[in-house]
Amino acid sequence: VSRRFVARTQAEIDAWQERPLGDLDIVALMVDGIEFVDHMLVVALGIDSSGKKHPLAIREGTTENAGLCKSLLADIVARGVPADRALLVVIDGGKGLRSAVRQVFGDYAVVQRCQVHKKRNVLDHLPDHLHGQVSAAMSEAYAAPSSKTGIGLLERLASSLQKAHPSAVSSLGRVLKRRSRFWTSV
Repeated sequence: VSRRFVARTQAEIDAWQERPLGDLDIVALMVDGIEFVDHMLVVALGIDSSGKKHPLAIREGTTENAGLCKSLLADIVARGVPADRALLVVIDGGKGLRSAVRQVFGDYAVVQRCQVHKKRNVLDHLPDHLHGQVSAAMSEAYAAPSSKTGIGLLERLASSLQKAHPSAVSSLGRVLKRRSRFWTSV
């Protein structure tokens, strides 16, 4: 029974991994690595123009490196996700994944840093008793009605943390530098 189950499951996974994607009208990708036991599973989730989410592909490796990520992204392009039109790509801060996105989609990729990952990174530099307050402040900034307001809220948060928690401010500062550069150039 176990061998039949594994064989049948593998056949289903293979068919899922090979199915055409061109009819999905993917406008955004979310790509992330998930650690599972001693393996890294890199997953691509597509979002179509109506907002529906579609699991697109998965790759197994030991890290979220550029080669593994490029293989995953090149595969979904070969199966029909367009690489020649604007596409929002939401990723964590991994350099390998960012490099792979640039190699596969070039200037068509509009890369957005995942707010959940950024929030986790900032909170990792803070004592537990500040997590709720800082998380709420970052959520408020991310939900601000304008980029100017959001950046202002993040700058105020950074200022309040500067003296006692400079490493958290350093992590937060990277997003502020990128955002202010982007928004002033638009």
